[in-house]
Amino acid sequence: LHSFPTRRSSDLCVATRRAELAPHSLLIVCPSGTRSIATAISSKGERLGSTDLAVTSAMWSPDGTKVAVTNGSTGEILDSGLREIASLPEGGISSIAWRNDSSLLYGINDVLWSYSLQNNEASILTTFGSGMKITRLTTDQNRQYIYTTIQAPAGISLQRVDLTGQAIASETAQLGVFFPESTANCYINYVNFTRPTLLVQVNGGIQYCQQQLQTELSSDGLSPADLEINYVTSSGSGS
Repeated sequence: LHSFPTRRSSDLCVATRRAELAPHSLLIVCPSGTRSIATAISSKGERLGSTDLAVTSAMWSPDGTKVAVTNGSTGEILDSGLREIASLPEGGISSIAWRNDSSLLYGINDVLWSYSLQNNEASILTTFGSGMKITRLTTDQNRQYIYTTIQAPAGISLQRVDLTGQAIASETAQLGVFFPESTANCYINYVNFTRPTLLVQVNGGIQYCQQQLQTELSSDGLSPADLEINYVTSSGSGS
């Protein structure tokens, strides 16, 4: 993401591009009065098209022939000349990421959606739980996983969702329901990238937190033997 100053210091043009793509690799969004004008530029500097859609975020497809744009609420998929291909059917979109050249992922509150350009249909990939909100999405290099930051009442967490249809361990699914959890001296969160792992931030004695965790797991029907548990003290040392 690059910013370009315009004639007035109060204006700012923002460009998004994928350097490995050609020729449709640059989108410039500039303020114009109360609206924004988005312009697509080829790698040769040619103007491919423009639109006055209100654009707050944009992302090119992997093949560089389409661009998804949002205005903080609704979303559109445009071709390289910025002509509309599809309009996302749900509102309140918080983040977008391309799964492949014909499938766009996007978050609305606690729900991760997928929109298919092949059949013009939206479907739910997963739901993270009531009170949570997806704030950012990004895929790994091979586009096998989608990583998402989640704003929850207890704080921000990082989640990973498998895009290849791999089964999720039952313990991982349960951990997402019961944690994060806070007590007077302990903050308990989990990591779902490898073996189901709990991270316990200790603000008092470790023994107290161990007892609290044991009680919490027992009430949730989980066994400590099925989990990896790491305790981190306020000084930064772990066990």
